[in-house]
Amino acid sequence: MSSFPGDCGVPTRLTSAQLKEQFRGQQTFSHGAQVSYECRPGYYNPLRKPFNITCLEDNEWSSISDFCERRSCTNPGTPSHGRVDIPVDVKFGSEIYYTCEEGYKLIGSPISTCELSEGKVGWSEAVPDCETIYCLPPPNIAHGMSSAGDQASYAYGSAVTYKCEPSPRGSDKYSLIGNSTISCTLNSQNEGAWSSEPPRCEVVTCTEPTIANGKIISSYISQYNYGDQVIFECNSGYVLRGQSIVVCEVGDKWSPGIPVCEEEPSKPPASLPPDVIDKIKKPEVAHGQVFHLFPVVKKGENITIECNAGYTLKGSSQIQYLGGGKWNPDIPTCNFSVVIIIILAGIFLFSAFGLVFFLYQFYNKRKGKNASASVRAEYSTCHG
Repeated sequence: MSSFPGDCGVPTRLTSAQLKEQFRGQQTFSHGAQVSYECRPGYYNPLRKPFNITCLEDNEWSSISDFCERRSCTNPGTPSHGRVDIPVDVKFGSEIYYTCEEGYKLIGSPISTCELSEGKVGWSEAVPDCETIYCLPPPNIAHGMSSAGDQASYAYGSAVTYKCEPSPRGSDKYSLIGNSTISCTLNSQNEGAWSSEPPRCEVVTCTEPTIANGKIISSYISQYNYGDQVIFECNSGYVLRGQSIVVCEVGDKWSPGIPVCEEEPSKPPASLPPDVIDKIKKPEVAHGQVFHLFPVVKKGENITIECNAGYTLKGSSQIQYLGGGKWNPDIPTCNFSVVIIIILAGIFLFSAFGLVFFLYQFYNKRKGKNASASVRAEYSTCHG
């Protein structure tokens, strides 16, 4: 807005550009006056042409928008054994972040900004270094030795293995308690530290375990030392409760504890699962046939029964499976037909009557022949 009638006020302020030196400080401009912009430090004009605005008769400046773009910093570079993260770009005002690979420590600034310096853009910080992280020499242990040499330090990832010294003749042997190997790793402060405390070399023995109603089936050992295992098994008729394998631990203890053998309970009859109860094999009917599409009948399905020739169905010809081995109505039977029985009985009686009649006729014929022969004999005697 103009300060006086017929004039334009101070031109629009841009983020990336500013008025040229000769127009700065002037508060009013007459109609038709032109002013020019130039890019601010850290920006450049990609079109390489002047940008002007004019004071118009309505006391307003002609329109203009930011035409300058941010300058870009050079490639920041990547540290050895590290990486650079560029969230957006490498232009003026942007930040980048440096990190190191595991086992390396960042020496320098983790953040760098593309900024203006002596009229040019460049990175605020030098590329940092990623140095190897080291651990101090591992501790020595009593009655033991390690694979470590006489180095002053150990690089990240280095491993050291411990073992126990041989026991004097006639003495119990030393057992290694703890992790036999430790590694150079990192602590919460990202400093080198060993992964755990070193192991110990001690004499550890355990009393031979016993189990009632059971026995030890592992190899016999005259003396049980740290880490030795024992395997148990129960006698017939007993069930093992607990772990079958126990290990000798510090303090004459067996871990996870000696199991017990309990008398095996009688087993209840196994119940059939629902899918077995709800389907059944197609039944068989003596002297008859069962009709169904499949050999297995499911709950709710019907079957049809027909008897063979000469047999009569007693019951319903169609029954339904209710599940659980039950049918509605009950499975029918095929009995010998009464008509057939009567016919067979008639045939038997007729045959029997015929046989009796035949025997009777045969007997009478024989009797007649014997009587005739006797008469002829008597006649011959009288007229002889």
